[in-house]
Amino acid sequence: MRFDLAEGATLQDQIARTRDELAFAMEHAVLPFDRLVARINPPRDPLRIPLVSVMFNLQRVFLREKNYGALALVSVPSHSPGSLYDLNINVIGRSSGWRIALDYNAAMFSAETAGALVDLYATVLQLMLDRPATRISDLPGPMPEVTAPGVAAPESQAPAPAPAPFAVPPAHDLRLARIWASVLAREETAVRGNFFDLGGYSVLALRMLSAVQEEFGKRPSLAQFLEDPSFDGLANCLAEGRAEATGNPIWQLIEFQRELAPAPVLLTLNQTFLFQSVTRQIRARATLANLAIPGAEALMREADLGFEAAMQEAAALIRQIYGKRPLILFGLCVDGRLALRIAQLLEQAGCAPPMVAMIDTWAPGVARRLPAGRRLRHALRRRLARLSYFTRLRLRGRIPTGEYLRQFRLTRRLMAAFGQHGGAPRWNNMSQRLWMSWSDRPVTTISRLYG
Repeated sequence: MRFDLAEGATLQDQIARTRDELAFAMEHAVLPFDRLVARINPPRDPLRIPLVSVMFNLQRVFLREKNYGALALVSVPSHSPGSLYDLNINVIGRSSGWRIALDYNAAMFSAETAGALVDLYATVLQLMLDRPATRISDLPGPMPEVTAPGVAAPESQAPAPAPAPFAVPPAHDLRLARIWASVLAREETAVRGNFFDLGGYSVLALRMLSAVQEEFGKRPSLAQFLEDPSFDGLANCLAEGRAEATGNPIWQLIEFQRELAPAPVLLTLNQTFLFQSVTRQIRARATLANLAIPGAEALMREADLGFEAAMQEAAALIRQIYGKRPLILFGLCVDGRLALRIAQLLEQAGCAPPMVAMIDTWAPGVARRLPAGRRLRHALRRRLARLSYFTRLRLRGRIPTGEYLRQFRLTRRLMAAFGQHGGAPRWNNMSQRLWMSWSDRPVTTISRLYG
């Protein structure tokens, strides 16, 4: 959404215009963003999202804060591992008040500028309530200055160290340098360093590995790349070959940081790009690793093997590599449930982890404790939402009729009965997707609490 500020407009005028623009946008919300971008076809910058540079989010936290005698359940701000946008504004409501959190591109904004933006936004919110007739031109200023992309940072912000240039690069490195320069929008002499420090993120990493395959006729696995995501690391992998990451037919283990026993192990599950970004900020003397289902073939094997057997494979791999070292298992959303089950199996084998972190995860067994009527309503809403979603996809021509019918149990059974291969999909609820985070670009966050 974009807004023009009319000359002499008041805050009340702008609120009304924003309301109308938002209503118009919601009427056209079904238009896929990729089709809009293709239609407009703006100039592309591989390090930025087309058309959108600011993201705004307003919500109350999902967690219901409550006291249980001496125990209090409270909501606390979470760490942001990164942002896709130049500015990412989150206004989050808790019992303690509303918090404004601003993630900003440190190459464009200084910390002072970001702080001024947050304070200005809070001031405008208060004026909207107290004096809505205030003209926008009369708002307190001056407006913060913004450093354009590619322009040197202001003196108040120490610029990031420049990557070391090449001396006399081998011909093999020159081919790789051309790929990195194209993907990262840099000069070929300025690509030596860590891929993510140079502005790369998950989607660009996959694009880069595909280009490497086209150029060199072989593609290092994601695990091989992430264990040393530097230019030299990838060049050595291509020139000399590197042993594949440790794993089994289903699970693959990547160590972002390796420490010898008896140092503890922080083991995350799936969402490899997200945790690669987060663990780079951990300075503890510990092994930082990720256990993930690496691709579609492994996902199919997991579906064939079944949930419990797949969890046993994961637990066996962890015991094989780390033995009885202190282990913290970490899972986000559905992966939190996986972490819990793996921990239970490790405990049965005499290797109980001292801690399991389940982030944004349903408590085990919570559905069974709900009243029958509520469970029924929840199931009906879920099925109606699923029916509505796939019906919209079919009506827009996004999926063929056969694929549409295979999404529902009744039609799958009918297709199977008539020999139409309508069997259940080859994945289950445990790992329906391999999540890859776009939230792994380096950002800086500033947050203020307003009671």
